[in-house]
Amino acid sequence: QGKWHSTSSHNTILDPLNGEPFIKVSDVDETGIK
Repeated sequence: QGKWHSTSSHNTILDPLNGEPFIKVSDVDETGIK
């Protein structure tokens, strides 16, 4: 089974209704996937 690891790069998804920060997600490229 896989394990979750933190990343140094994050991306914030904005709320479509009011434009405020809504969800913070990890920004992972192919080299970060094992």
